[in-house]
Amino acid sequence: WQPEKVPKPLPTGKFFNWILPLLQIDEETVLRCAGVDGLIYIRFMNLGLNVFSTFAVVGFGVLLPTNLTCSKWSDGDESSKYYD
Repeated sequence: WQPEKVPKPLPTGKFFNWILPLLQIDEETVLRCAGVDGLIYIRFMNLGLNVFSTFAVVGFGVLLPTNLTCSKWSDGDESSKYYD
């Protein structure tokens, strides 16, 4: 048992109290407690979150106006069945 590898305890009380302190852990603490593999995994997950968030914002910015424009063109003719 190595006390320097034990992280600080997370706050208790409410169900989601652990999220904010967990997101604020620095890389040195992760490296000390979980090692290089844990640090690389956390970095990879952060990269995935950043890429997904960026693509989601850009995609939403493209798809929302497209959806609104196509729904305004739909006037009940034969071509509107492809937009419903």
